[in-house]
Amino acid sequence: MAARAYDVAALIVKGDSASLNFPESVSQLPRAASSSIKDIRSVALKAAQTFEATAKEEKEKEMDDKFLEPCCELFVDEEALFNMPTLLDSMPEGLILTPPALKKGFNWDSVKNVEELTLCTD
Repeated sequence: MAARAYDVAALIVKGDSASLNFPESVSQLPRAASSSIKDIRSVALKAAQTFEATAKEEKEKEMDDKFLEPCCELFVDEEALFNMPTLLDSMPEGLILTPPALKKGFNWDSVKNVEELTLCTD
């Protein structure tokens, strides 16, 4: 708001040589009838209020558009899908269980056709 009010006052006092905050919106700024302080204040106030109202309308429109858009995203609860709470609770139990191969008395010596595998060759 203050930047718009400054732009209006700077245009009245300095003319086209004024350094403005919003040079692209010069044509939209209101003009004062004279260069009196009273006129400058009233036009600066009008510019600030106009900008505030415009910004508020744009924000409301943006919010309306946001809420009116259909929701296309599908929420999938992955924790429920994969039963994560139960899975995480059962992981420590899995570490203390005896592997099924050792329960049956698995013996590597009884395995037929065992090949020697080496990681390095000579």
